[in-house]
Amino acid sequence: MKMYLFVFWAALLIMVLAGTTQCPSYCLGRTSYYNGIYEVSTERCSYTTKTCANGCDYGTGDCSNSGLTCGPYCENGTYYYDGQAGGEWCMFKTQVCKNGCDANNKKCLVCEGYCENSVYFRPIVSAGKCSYEPIKCERGCNTEATECKPPIPKCENHCEDNKEMTGGSYDEVREQCVYEYTDECLYGCDDAGKECKPMPPEQEQNKTNNTVATEENKSTQKEEVVAPPAQEEKPKTDIAPKGLCPLAALGILACAGFALLKKE
Repeated sequence: MKMYLFVFWAALLIMVLAGTTQCPSYCLGRTSYYNGIYEVSTERCSYTTKTCANGCDYGTGDCSNSGLTCGPYCENGTYYYDGQAGGEWCMFKTQVCKNGCDANNKKCLVCEGYCENSVYFRPIVSAGKCSYEPIKCERGCNTEATECKPPIPKCENHCEDNKEMTGGSYDEVREQCVYEYTDECLYGCDDAGKECKPMPPEQEQNKTNNTVATEENKSTQKEEVVAPPAQEEKPKTDIAPKGLCPLAALGILACAGFALLKKE
């Protein structure tokens, strides 16, 4: 490869000096650089590239045609898999490797953290290898054993789905906040999601006006209660039967006298 690159750059220099600059195809690793065009502004060649699944022919600068296979491989942090032959080269599905390629450039490096016995093992990627840093979990591992349990959250008052929830406390069993009080919001939650919206100003004014009008109607319709005038106490008249007896006696005597005069 070094010999071919030396010849290539030597030939390029000769062509530049001769005024007939060309950009021949060449190989680097699994990549073929072809259809070169010389850029005068940069004084460099620009190329179309393709990846050779079965290796590159350094003699022609093109992919090898003999026994072309499209096996998976990993290069520059990208995993190439499910290759399909397409003439002289392969078409691959690709996946960007989260942690780069493994040391053998065969696949993505798998380096995921995990948790056991209340210790979280934080992954560290270096030179295509994975190592771990142990970290003590104050509340133990989560149920998936992938990381430490988070710190106990503050169960602050909040509002969602037109409900204001207050008096919160953390339930260790269910691993969530529970609230003692839940109130329905007539006008929805506020923009901050903290509490119910207050009554809109226009409705508040209408309510105030209606209250004042109602009180005024009550005052005009209220009848004044006037106590009846005190009556003078009249002297009591003795109407017992004994008061009538003298009058009756006088009547009898008068009748009797009248009868005697008429007889005479």
